[in-house]
Amino acid sequence: MISRSRLINQFLQAKQRLCVISAFAGAGKTILLRQLADRLQQPIRFGPFQDVWCQQSDVLLWDLPTKPDFPVDIAPLLQWLDGKDERRIIIAARPGVEIQGINRALLYHQAKRITSDQLFFDAADLSAMVSPEQAEQIIGQTAGWPCLVEFAKDESIGMPSLVAFFKNHFLADLSDTTVALLNAALMYDAALNYPDDDPELAESFQEIAPLLARKDGRLCLSVRARTILTPLAKATAKRRMKLAGNEAVEWAEVERKLGKPDAAIETLQQAHLYDIAYDWFVEASSFMLIQYVGPERYASVLNGFPQEEDQLQDKELLVAAKAMHALKAGNIERARFILDRSLGPASNNLSLVFSPNNRFSLIFRVFRLTMVIYEETIISEKNMGHVFELLAELPLDSHLYRGAFYNSILEYYLRNRRLLDAQSAAAQALYHYQHADVPILCFYISLFQTVLALTSGNLASAQDYLKQTQDYFSQVPFESPSDARILSILKACVDYEDGHFELLAKFLSDDFDHFVTGEIWPSLADFALKYGSEALCSHYSVSAARNYLDRWRADHSASRRFHMILEVYEATILQNGNRWIEASERLMALQSRVNKTWVEAAEPELARLSDGAEIAITIAWMRQLIHEVPTRMMLLDQLAALSSNQHVTYRQKITIMIWQASVAKRQRNATKARTALVRAFEEVGRLGCIAVLIEEKVFLDDLIADKRLVEFVQSSPVANAVFRRLKEISLPGTHSLNLSNLTRRESNILLMIAEGRSNKAVARNLGISEATVKFHLSNLYRKLGCTRRKEAIATAHSLGWIG
Repeated sequence: MISRSRLINQFLQAKQRLCVISAFAGAGKTILLRQLADRLQQPIRFGPFQDVWCQQSDVLLWDLPTKPDFPVDIAPLLQWLDGKDERRIIIAARPGVEIQGINRALLYHQAKRITSDQLFFDAADLSAMVSPEQAEQIIGQTAGWPCLVEFAKDESIGMPSLVAFFKNHFLADLSDTTVALLNAALMYDAALNYPDDDPELAESFQEIAPLLARKDGRLCLSVRARTILTPLAKATAKRRMKLAGNEAVEWAEVERKLGKPDAAIETLQQAHLYDIAYDWFVEASSFMLIQYVGPERYASVLNGFPQEEDQLQDKELLVAAKAMHALKAGNIERARFILDRSLGPASNNLSLVFSPNNRFSLIFRVFRLTMVIYEETIISEKNMGHVFELLAELPLDSHLYRGAFYNSILEYYLRNRRLLDAQSAAAQALYHYQHADVPILCFYISLFQTVLALTSGNLASAQDYLKQTQDYFSQVPFESPSDARILSILKACVDYEDGHFELLAKFLSDDFDHFVTGEIWPSLADFALKYGSEALCSHYSVSAARNYLDRWRADHSASRRFHMILEVYEATILQNGNRWIEASERLMALQSRVNKTWVEAAEPELARLSDGAEIAITIAWMRQLIHEVPTRMMLLDQLAALSSNQHVTYRQKITIMIWQASVAKRQRNATKARTALVRAFEEVGRLGCIAVLIEEKVFLDDLIADKRLVEFVQSSPVANAVFRRLKEISLPGTHSLNLSNLTRRESNILLMIAEGRSNKAVARNLGISEATVKFHLSNLYRKLGCTRRKEAIATAHSLGWIG
């Protein structure tokens, strides 16, 4: 037994001669009382006041029972002490024992209270028995808890004995409400809201006050309390497991009041009260509960319900919740299967789900709209009319579901290139999610706002939104590695837009595989495809960019539209690598009304395109045509029409300005070339998206090789600042493309033979004779200092002319 002489001396020397030791079981108050009895040669008294009263003694050591069946009033004790300086009273009691008059005595300094935390050992207490090093080690293991100190000294006691002690003694002193409160704190190891408006809960908080500490203005387990986490958690779990009927409901009600609906539902599930548990699950936002508690806790709640098919027939929102869990894991097909199996094929038919005579509940329809975020489904204009009728059914204060509505509409607008509408929907969604106090959903919306800013090329706005996104993510109360990866690629893309590639390269190297197999929705996938492929092509090689796209093909069994976008991006990186014939073949293979013939003939139609995939294909074909036939008289008019399209982003418009400058230069229109190039550089200066210039090196290098054009660019302060910045950015793994020593025909023939084309194939493609091809090849060899085809191709690769 460890001596408590230091504490005993404090008691005996204290100014107050009435001392109440109010401490939990295991805090060592009984041992302390025994040592006091030995020191003072006095017995320890038990029972009612009249039984322990002893006129002959000057010291009263009174150990109150756990739940006294008699009143405890200190008024007669204070009378007994009055005027007798040698007299002292020391009372030991559990925290919940009511002692009448004690608060008044404490207020007037007539009494002193010793609580559990004051009974804890420190290294000085232990040093008399063990070495200083051992004392520090024991304190580190136990935080000074007396019962744990004994456990640390004697390992033969065993964890089961410690758990049994806490269950039978420590918890036995506490009410069910208090144990439920303590169990919630142990389960979550997180801060708990203090219930100012609930007297019963407030009393329970007071009952375990010595175990709590304040953190960021909220209550949570103290450092000392955490040392008993394992045995105490096991003990509370055992008590929870034995609950049944009304006891389980009352316990669960405490957890619900504490803002822990998942714990409350699990308590009901353990008591087999599944119908009540389902009702509470619906009240706790059903499929949206995952956004409050995280995927791990959400899965635990779902698994607690019966899994048999017949148990799900009348529980529509539980089916939706299971589908949501599959969506968050990145398994869209699994989600659709769950709906089809339990609710029938109609649940996957948007026309039926949103029809006026549908058979689905309001909240399920909100879920089904949310699910569209993850699908490649195109909502028709007719269905969109019914979708907006859904908003009218939602109460104005239903912030969580109204936020989900605008979140879904945001994705719809993004896919349809309605960027202004998307920005408005994002603002509405964020407003409702803020009022619903769901940081993870605020994070998603802020993430979308960052993506929108990047899509528009507005780097300053993107940086502001990124900071807001990071702030929301820091408030998320659970671990979310997949969302951390999304945040990483977002930050990397913002850095890339500013001309820094390092973060994006690291992400693509270290985290891409986890990212692409996790939760991802089409607009984010499109964003990652675009930035990843363009960055790898610009900074590494065509092969690296193609391998990146292949990894998406391997890991995503996505829609036809998704694979079409993949092909467009592959054609783009082939173009950037001067592999134009391969790029043309890729584009030719696409099954779309927007083909080469359509683009060649289109002009007013270019201003009216609205589908994102069709715009991407059109831009890729325009790029191809500018390379193949830059002297076509229609090109400048076509580019002007495409630039006027309201669905084309500002970033894409900068690309079009560079093409306009290139075409104008080829058509010997110096004025238009200068004007377009300066506008492009000034727009980059205004928005900050310098990466778009790097991505257009295939045309830009030819432009800035013209000294007159450069001088004109440098005459604009804004454009000149961008020009200087562009020259400062180094592109590892690439070389400046300079084919100025070759004629255009020679350049085209070089690129074709590098792709493995025979003289006959080159002649057929260019519409010239084989003899003419051989003539151009002889000039090409002479300029490169070569004599054979293989040498010319090797030289072109070494100079970085071919990717």
